[in-house]
Amino acid sequence: MTAQRDQQPGGTGKVLPIDPARAGTEAVRPAPRLERAWDPEMVIYEMRRFRDFFAFVDEAVDNSLRDHGASTMEWIIERGRGRSSRTTVRIVENGIGMTVERAVAFVSIGRSTSARRAGAFGRTGRGFRYSAYGGAGCTRIDVATISEEHPDAAYCFGIGVDAFITPPSEANRGVSAEFQDRAAAGFPFPTGTGTVFTLTGFEDASPIFEHPKKLRQVPPDEELRAYVGRRFPFLASRVTVSGKRCTPRKLDGEHFQRVIETRAGPVEIDV
Repeated sequence: MTAQRDQQPGGTGKVLPIDPARAGTEAVRPAPRLERAWDPEMVIYEMRRFRDFFAFVDEAVDNSLRDHGASTMEWIIERGRGRSSRTTVRIVENGIGMTVERAVAFVSIGRSTSARRAGAFGRTGRGFRYSAYGGAGCTRIDVATISEEHPDAAYCFGIGVDAFITPPSEANRGVSAEFQDRAAAGFPFPTGTGTVFTLTGFEDASPIFEHPKKLRQVPPDEELRAYVGRRFPFLASRVTVSGKRCTPRKLDGEHFQRVIETRAGPVEIDV
């Protein structure tokens, strides 16, 4: 069972049964539609500031490991082969997840999903979505997230770049969403909170680019691991790319231990 796509006009979020053993006294729960806020002054221009896939990596690592308290982050890249194949980038992290309020911010232009970065631009608030569309070059983001607000089921929704940058109309302001249990949503964690981001549509023309037919390239796995090790020496050991852990860059030829504060509490890392 998959989340309804945002291309469906109107309608409401689908009400799905939740396993009573997992949901406690609430066996069925409705999933509210995500009402979008739209600010036309910062759409395509801001997205074009992100020049490549590595700009998206910066935002994704900051978003998960620093802003939302994740202790692990896994990048699963399925690369398209041949003309008919499609590339998928899946990011799995065990942070605090998204409440419905943060999910609304995620599908809205001009709103930050991070309290620490609210009201800021570029790598300071809206960067994950802007860099995914403008830097990584995907044309759709699907999300499955579990937070303390809804610990028994994954909140699932998705939005394409065309819908994201288009002003909402009275007939179709919302983005369809639904609750699914962990297994149905393909959620990797049997307990606890976290989020799975799935980026697709890299092969499709995007309205963000000045040359719509120009495709962004997803770098090789080794290149991504090396970049994370250089760019985030204190966080790299928490990141894996296609099953292999990133190696932190050595500082002055030695590794050392550091404790960083996150919203989920202190995290001890070896560098």
